[in-house]
Amino acid sequence: VLYKGASGSAGGGGADFLNLHAHLVTLRRSCKAKTPQEVLPQDVKEVYHLDASSIVSSFNLEVWLINESMQEHAAMSEDSVCPLLAPPPSTCNCSEWVVNALVDAGVTHVFGGHGGALVPLVNAIVSHPKVQWVCTRNEANASLMAAAYAKLTGNLGVCVATSGPGASNLTTGLLDALQDQCSMIAITGLKPRGGIGYSEFQDLQQSRMFAAGGLPLSLDVSSPDALVPLVRDAVAKALSLRTVVHLGLPVDVQAAKSPVPLKPFCASDVRDDVELSETHSYVIKNVASELRAASGRGSGRVVIAVGHRAVGAGKEILQLAERINAPVLTRLDAKGCVDESHNLVFGVIGVHGKSGLELATKVIETSQLVISIGNHDDTLLLCNRAGLQIRPMITFEPDAMCLRINARYRALYDVVGNVKFTLRRLLAELGPQEKDPIAKNPSFMEGWHRELAYSGMDIVTPMDAANLHMAPPPRHAKLELPADEKKLWSNIHNGKWKLHKRESSRFLCTSPASQDLCHPDTVMKEMSRRMETNDVLCVDVGDVTLWASLSACLTKGQRTLSSERLGTMGYGLCAGIVASLIRAGDGRAVVVIGDGGVQMSINELGTAQHLFANLNK
Repeated sequence: VLYKGASGSAGGGGADFLNLHAHLVTLRRSCKAKTPQEVLPQDVKEVYHLDASSIVSSFNLEVWLINESMQEHAAMSEDSVCPLLAPPPSTCNCSEWVVNALVDAGVTHVFGGHGGALVPLVNAIVSHPKVQWVCTRNEANASLMAAAYAKLTGNLGVCVATSGPGASNLTTGLLDALQDQCSMIAITGLKPRGGIGYSEFQDLQQSRMFAAGGLPLSLDVSSPDALVPLVRDAVAKALSLRTVVHLGLPVDVQAAKSPVPLKPFCASDVRDDVELSETHSYVIKNVASELRAASGRGSGRVVIAVGHRAVGAGKEILQLAERINAPVLTRLDAKGCVDESHNLVFGVIGVHGKSGLELATKVIETSQLVISIGNHDDTLLLCNRAGLQIRPMITFEPDAMCLRINARYRALYDVVGNVKFTLRRLLAELGPQEKDPIAKNPSFMEGWHRELAYSGMDIVTPMDAANLHMAPPPRHAKLELPADEKKLWSNIHNGKWKLHKRESSRFLCTSPASQDLCHPDTVMKEMSRRMETNDVLCVDVGDVTLWASLSACLTKGQRTLSSERLGTMGYGLCAGIVASLIRAGDGRAVVVIGDGGVQMSINELGTAQHLFANLNK
């Protein structure tokens, strides 16, 4: 926000300085303003004052703007200020309070099915102007949509269902989000409190069922007075731990008068409390020293692994890969995060529990250090078939709680903060490649590698139980690599990847195509060529997962959604509906799905037709 208080001159023969007096305002995540005039008092989190006296020497200023340009304007008169929204009513029922709290937490869509034990809550959802109700044909698909929504937006996903089978239908989608570490809350209706436990119709101990499935918080709300603290705790846990929680609301509690009036929800910004504004400088320096030692010798075998929490940092990731000559591997949900036509991008890992094709597997098994950026699981990268960590890693995560989620593996350094900006700081600390000194003392990476080689442990990557009959023989760690692997890493370190530009897929399909049918590889390549920047690739489970991961080549920063760990058939179409809602005309959802996935979710085409009346046929 610039004020008329700015003084001085810039150009025109005047003075070569400018005294700037400005206010920097940080807004809450729940703020929906598109222009400065639409910002409400409750949207403001903190205000900072900047003037010439606060500038000691030189400084770097990064400005995030709502409008395309920044113009100085006079202070607005009182009658020109946009009027605030009408004050909320002093009283509301519990359902209205819950929906208002969810909207404050950034929720824009609620997915679910209707039912008698959910009437007050659904009425409150439909009535709220800032949230869209998506009524699915089956509650199982509602939970998958909520999981896809949480993964695509990074916000809290919400699904609701009535008592009994409506609630039990949610189970698969909740477990899907739980394994992929997405923030999500499920709210289910219960019978009236007076009949819980002995009603003859749709009376189920839902909280025990979800808790048995692994949800860290699954509780029934016993009274209106218990509602507010339980919703607070549930939302705070879901957002801060990137996990899934459940609350059961008796229908009479939903309709009861709320014990507190509508007001800003205290747990809406809980994730800000675990995000570090800036990583400590000594951590960045230590990471740079480790990578500089490997680059200086020209022999350090470093692999960069990218997960969906690194979305938005693709440019910086490739700059780091080029700087240290390191191959890049992505999880399927991070496909498109980096330009896949780049010669250092070696493909997708983790499809159906496998480490990847031969080249990706060879790179992993011969690596000495893994840089894990926003990954939800590093088992395939760090462990051997016995599940033991055999190589070190350096982690980059957006907030501190992500480290707690994946704390089972030892990291040399944990870099916490906005991934894009921490990578920029690391690149600045590394400097030009030609200045890397040849380190005299061995690095931590080399010490780990020597200890592994002396132990002679098996270094074959983990395999899915269904493929154990195809497992290769044990391969013992050694100090020296075989000739073919030494040549592979020599070409990477010597920069031979720069010699040519890969235009499409990294694989060449040699099987003949049918005269009547198009080969899947051809379909994926043509699809990739037609996809635009804001399009979302939604991949179902089955053979289509393999073809999409291997042959699709995303080069413009597109997003990919998949049921990566649980492997739920039918996820693709549900994710496609969500992507269409979120992109809302700015991009398309491209669904890659097989006949099995279609048959499990084809009823949701009715939901799509209801949501998009002009759906292209």
